[in-house]
Amino acid sequence: IILCSKSAWHVLFMCEIHGVFSRGYGMLDKTSCCCLKCNPRKNGYDRAKQGYLYILDIQTPTGAVLGYGITNNIDTRISSHKTSVSRIGATITNIRVFEGSGTAVLAVENAIKALHPTGLIDCEGFRRESISIDMKDKVLEKCSKLKQLDNVDKLL
Repeated sequence: IILCSKSAWHVLFMCEIHGVFSRGYGMLDKTSCCCLKCNPRKNGYDRAKQGYLYILDIQTPTGAVLGYGITNNIDTRISSHKTSVSRIGATITNIRVFEGSGTAVLAVENAIKALHPTGLIDCEGFRRESISIDMKDKVLEKCSKLKQLDNVDKLL
């Protein structure tokens, strides 16, 4: 079943054990039909591993926003985001990366989401994970519990 929400297409799948789950249409690949509860380490973020929280300054055609998210593989994630933002005529102008345990990083991302629960740009990877650039100080304050990495400019 394919559904369309305000900002994205979603495909619904059925897991015999856990029921219905969805994937964003733009995120479909050979592993996307796997239930995350049945195969938690095949898809998505693994809380049992070292985690990274990234904060990106993104310049869009209509202004600047902060994009953020979590990953277990920072190089691959940033590379993917550079491609995504270029599709909407935007660029990443600054990167901040914080590291911590998988659960600590997830908790900080959830605290950032609580500041503004819906995204500001219609871009794959940032539909929920983008926030006003005016919130930068509050976002960075939430990150203070994690270790900030140096020398991440190479990711730009």
